[in-house]
Amino acid sequence: MKTLLVIGRNPEFAAEIRAALPPDVYQVVSYADIGDAEALLLHGVVDACIFDLEEFPQKALSRVDVLRKLFPDPPVVVYIREADAELEKQAYLKGARHVLRKPVHPEVLKSVLGQLGITAKGGELPLATGPPPQLLESRPVVIPSVEKQRGLFYLRECARILAVSLSRNEMLKRFLEILRVLTGINRAAIFLRQPVVGSHRPHGSLDFKFRPVCGFGLPGLEGHQVEVSLASGICRMLYKTGQVLKVGTAPATLDLDVQREFETLGVDVAVPIFEFDTLLGVLLLGRKITGQPLTEEEVQEIFFAVEHLGHAIRHSWQHDQLVVNHRILADLIRELDVACIVVGRDYRIIQLNKAAKKLLTKQVARATQVVFDDLPEVIAQRTREVLSTGRAIEGFKFEPADVPETVFQISILPMPISDLETAALIIGEDLSRVEKIKRLEIEASNWRLIREMAERSVHDIGNALVPLLTHQEMLRSKARDPQFIASLDSALQESLRRITRRLDQLRYLARDELGELASFSVGILLQEGFEEARAHTGAENAQLVVGELHEAEILCDKVALKRAFCELFMNAIQANIANPVVGLSVVARSDEQNRPGLLIEIQDTGPGFTTEEAARAGTAFWTRRAVGMGLGLAVARKIFALHNGRLEIHPAWEKPGGRVSVWLPRSAPRQKRGVA
Repeated sequence: MKTLLVIGRNPEFAAEIRAALPPDVYQVVSYADIGDAEALLLHGVVDACIFDLEEFPQKALSRVDVLRKLFPDPPVVVYIREADAELEKQAYLKGARHVLRKPVHPEVLKSVLGQLGITAKGGELPLATGPPPQLLESRPVVIPSVEKQRGLFYLRECARILAVSLSRNEMLKRFLEILRVLTGINRAAIFLRQPVVGSHRPHGSLDFKFRPVCGFGLPGLEGHQVEVSLASGICRMLYKTGQVLKVGTAPATLDLDVQREFETLGVDVAVPIFEFDTLLGVLLLGRKITGQPLTEEEVQEIFFAVEHLGHAIRHSWQHDQLVVNHRILADLIRELDVACIVVGRDYRIIQLNKAAKKLLTKQVARATQVVFDDLPEVIAQRTREVLSTGRAIEGFKFEPADVPETVFQISILPMPISDLETAALIIGEDLSRVEKIKRLEIEASNWRLIREMAERSVHDIGNALVPLLTHQEMLRSKARDPQFIASLDSALQESLRRITRRLDQLRYLARDELGELASFSVGILLQEGFEEARAHTGAENAQLVVGELHEAEILCDKVALKRAFCELFMNAIQANIANPVVGLSVVARSDEQNRPGLLIEIQDTGPGFTTEEAARAGTAFWTRRAVGMGLGLAVARKIFALHNGRLEIHPAWEKPGGRVSVWLPRSAPRQKRGVA
């Protein structure tokens, strides 16, 4: 049986063709447009094409041209209403083999089909008797390669899928369209589960719904009224077996739920969509439009194609998750209080959040679009440096010119965005509130320090004046008493010594520079400092036990450094006034920067410092004694710092007793140095 394809919008024309030909020899299939018959043409089942040019002849001729280019095998016969030489000429130029006039004459049509070789297998149809039919002259047509045209068709369809590869639903829809053209199936649908990406991967339970994504020919797809489940039926069987299910074959015949779903959906084949060991979905297929089932070879090729489709679906899910993550991250960055600006290699602003506009001038911040030249010059200059070198730069503070009392801490870091491109990330932390709070804290701390200093000074100087006031009251009555005069002299010396020491301590705390520098022996300075400490404390029995003593001279302020050593020795003597034995050692030791220096350790026999006390000792006005101002260690630390040295106070758990160590460089100290 021969198949004739009739293309025309008038159904009566197709009926005339059917009536003119014997039904046992010719099968007539009619469509309004050539696109609807694409499946038949691709499978090569069409023996001839008959076009009706009565309505919209120019449009119909364009369809003839398309048919001849894509499917050159079937010969084309064209029917027109009236004689029109120009229309006939164009029809031949478009590739028509014969042009006939309406109405349809059975004998003429049979004769034309006989000339084209489209006859029954037993031989040609008998020609009609009588006068020969009026036929228009035919001419040969150059027919391009069928394989080439079909290859170009497949290439075009693959390109169409690539164009929508990031849109899962569109990609699957195009896949089904191509599958329909290639196989001629009458119905198909793809069901997918919810995205299985990252934390959404299911564990354990099989109760997961598969909902339709796209399809044709199945009722209820548009409103998502149909769904299948892993709990039973087709999907459960696919999950267990991992193979294609077909109606009437095992294992589909072994499960009533599978048979019921096949019957309800009106499909014959179920192909699993796997991505490795995860069932992502199912492809349901019906029969061909001719009523024939899919062959084993076709089902096998579809299964292999669907394997790649599973990878594409997983990639699309991962892309969707990436888009969501990017949107969340972009929203977070946009709402951050920290200014964030990303500048590309071409100095294009890639990202700029709300807080970043505080770095710009008010006029620029109001602009709808910010460019690189709108950045402050100092930030732009250092951004160029980062982009050119690919290395981060040291952070710096930036104060906008038109926003007083605003301070930003700026960091500019290289930010790789691909293997070949690096952007610059500008981070600006608004320190205005922090700086303000810090200033307030410093002011509050200063006021507390002044208050504590005043209270301690009043208390300490008041204690020093008590003996003087007592002797003043007795002065008139005992002015000539030698014993009284001696007592007064002793009281004056002690009170003046205490007051003078407090004034010296306060003066050293207030100074940020040293006096005259000269080279002096460290051993002599330590010995003199110990003697002064013994005199101040009145501990005549105090002993200095010298261990290792490295004799060396250092460039220093002799008076200040001796005062610092004196404060350390006084603290050591007072730690155990009943048995004031003080240990001393001096060794040569370089610091972490390999600077040559001296390490001095002073050890007493007192209870030592706890960990908490060691952390607080050396702070001005901190003391654990009932008397004193707590300035000794603070003064010593300040003087050592001015000499580029350092004082460390060790807790007692390291070694019994109180122990402090001092490191001093051999080189000359800076003349002025601010100390926090």
